[in-house]
Amino acid sequence: MRDLVDSFKVKSLVMPTIVKEPIETEVIYRDCYDSLAFIISVGDASKELSQEKQLEFVLTHGEDPDNLQPVTVHDIISDNICENGVVLTLNDARHAKKSYRLGYVGEASYLKLQAQPKGKFANGVPLCCVALLGDGHNMPPESFADSFADLNERLL
Repeated sequence: MRDLVDSFKVKSLVMPTIVKEPIETEVIYRDCYDSLAFIISVGDASKELSQEKQLEFVLTHGEDPDNLQPVTVHDIISDNICENGVVLTLNDARHAKKSYRLGYVGEASYLKLQAQPKGKFANGVPLCCVALLGDGHNMPPESFADSFADLNERLL
């Protein structure tokens, strides 16, 4: 039996920052992981978010990292309606001080997440974002070797 730690990989996409301008993450390569989820944590932006000032998250995917297309509703698991790749919209004070989970169920190897502010933000929206790549049972042997080397170092 494998413990949970050895079955997923965490990739930092957006270190804690204040978003006032559009930002995009580096391209994520799913490698040998069968599942992928995004965790977006939003700080106190209750005085910033409104219908006039909102933050949209756009997810694109594809087999060519230089030619990514917007995801569709069939590619994402979320409580939000997915249109033109927009997988999450923060546009109300109640969206602040929360974390959001977005599950990717598409087949593409490459993905990129973008945060796109709409409107003029005075102070910005504090947030951070990570990707969880899971079900790494198809990892190449060298990944297992690296994991065992790390484990041996911790045990010694």
